[in-house]
Amino acid sequence: MATMQVPPVKTQLVPSSAQTVAPSGEQKANLTKAPSGLSQPTKPRFSSHDVTIQFGTSEINSSSCEQKNPAFEYVFRPKAGSVEGYFPRRGTSLIGGASGSGKTTLVLDMANELRQGHSFLGHSSCPQPFSYISLERSKEGFERTCKRMNFDPRWFNFYRPTGSNRQLPLPELIEGLLGTPEHRESKIFFIEGMDIRLDDDGKHRTMNDPTAVAQLMGQLEDLGKKHGLTFVGTVGMPKMKPGDKYTGRDQIIGSSFWARHAETIFTTTANADEDGLKSCTLQVWMRNGQDEEFMLGWKDGRLAPTEPKSSKLPVDYVIEWLEKNRKVGETFSIENLVAGLKGSQPTISQNTIQYVVANEKNLTNLVRSGFVEKPAHGLYRWKGKPPTLAEAKKAADEKAKQWHDEEIQKIRKMVESWPVGQKYHYIDVQQIAPKFGLTTGTSFNQALYAAATNELKGLLGAYTQEFWRMK
Repeated sequence: MATMQVPPVKTQLVPSSAQTVAPSGEQKANLTKAPSGLSQPTKPRFSSHDVTIQFGTSEINSSSCEQKNPAFEYVFRPKAGSVEGYFPRRGTSLIGGASGSGKTTLVLDMANELRQGHSFLGHSSCPQPFSYISLERSKEGFERTCKRMNFDPRWFNFYRPTGSNRQLPLPELIEGLLGTPEHRESKIFFIEGMDIRLDDDGKHRTMNDPTAVAQLMGQLEDLGKKHGLTFVGTVGMPKMKPGDKYTGRDQIIGSSFWARHAETIFTTTANADEDGLKSCTLQVWMRNGQDEEFMLGWKDGRLAPTEPKSSKLPVDYVIEWLEKNRKVGETFSIENLVAGLKGSQPTISQNTIQYVVANEKNLTNLVRSGFVEKPAHGLYRWKGKPPTLAEAKKAADEKAKQWHDEEIQKIRKMVESWPVGQKYHYIDVQQIAPKFGLTTGTSFNQALYAAATNELKGLLGAYTQEFWRMK
């Protein structure tokens, strides 16, 4: 394979004192020193420049990387039937994990597939020039990692700040790199150790500071829109006992503002198998799509999806454990299942167990299927297994369909009560819905939008968060 020769970065990003341009009086008045060297306004004043907002079309061309509305452009496109892919362009996404959990290996595998235009974990790619900035790993350490993975380090447009460039705030460092021949064409920046940039003085754990985190994420958002850049940063995750783990997007180390400002979030967790080999559980947390989970195993120095050792599904393991460990009528908790299924192959995470038992996104969860009931918060009661799993699943599917059909009929009655053409905001619809026997929530949201595009198409109009009767 021919390799790309990438010369070392020679451009000096920090001007000498003789070259420094003094700020104007207005700039001096508006800037002050913030934690970790970040600049912020001293006296923010309202500006009307961003009040008028224009939304684009919601039409998506699933076969193209470029969309009429840039809001639906991704580094890795959505899978069929989904509305969200990995890493929205011009946004900031995070890959979290404790040290040794496979973050860097995952990012390099991802970048390698991207540069070749290959898919990654079932998502087709939209290649753009990229740079890999390491705020954590040395150049020599990066070379050793590439050697282990059998990669040429020149493939990744690597940069490691040295000298005075180490002191630059991250947005200023990226602005400087965009002025260099090596990085001016880059549209994606993979940033290793993004949370380290907020801990430069070694005393203040500013990764825990909501203001500092929000300021950095806001500056990256502005920089992304200004130059059309996408940022994918690796950050740490706290090492905790299994029972003390955070869940979902909140697993990221430090302030919750990391997750609240990020787009796609990957979390990696190292697993120790019985034979001593390690595997990695990768969880993908979407804002608007179905969350994903993968079991990755080490092979030839890289991480790759592993073949399941059993054809059984997580729901089968959960039911099997309940049959052996609970009599009909006895109660259990999610924590009981987590402890009882520890060591299962493949590993079944707490989030997967929660999804199987009671997550409302799962229309065939065990509560809805009639296997268990929920008498109190965090407590479940085993009702026993129906004659066969196939029959129970069929009954659950029929029950879910019946519920959906009834929900659509209630929505029809609600819409038919509206004057033709009068628009209702989603908040107003939520207030009206209970009058027609509708319970608001995720399931109602899904039924409402499904009705507008399927069962009630032509009667119910919908655009973003507005709804109206069409005839």
